[in-house]
Amino acid sequence: MIREATEADAGALADLLTQLGYPTTLEQARARLQRILPDPAWATLLFEERGRVLGFGGIQVCASYEHDTSVARIVAMVVDAAVRRRGVGAELVAALERRAVTMGAGKIVVTSAMRREDAHAFYEKLGYGRTGLRFGKALPSS
Repeated sequence: MIREATEADAGALADLLTQLGYPTTLEQARARLQRILPDPAWATLLFEERGRVLGFGGIQVCASYEHDTSVARIVAMVVDAAVRRRGVGAELVAALERRAVTMGAGKIVVTSAMRREDAHAFYEKLGYGRTGLRFGKALPSS
């Protein structure tokens, strides 16, 4: 079953984000959800089976300089390592795409770390094309 995330899902999200390579405590996940969940530009969906969260994905929809319609960005996407390659990710992405449309997006994009070749193949299988290269830089605290 795919459903909306709630603050009560912070523990599951912390575990999944840690599996993805972003060590996250329960408190950090809860604080992040408290900022994201009330914002209508964001959607956070979970794949749950028999009461266990097996994966989650989140999108942010915003206006675009390059396109006439809003663009959805898959900001986070992770499936529990124990259940990968069972269709959970594909179902989550399809649900995120449907949600993006209802939020007014005419395009959806995703970035993925260079080292995640399995993820690249996954997105390409779902019809996503390689369109660029992302660069990042940490900024000093204010």
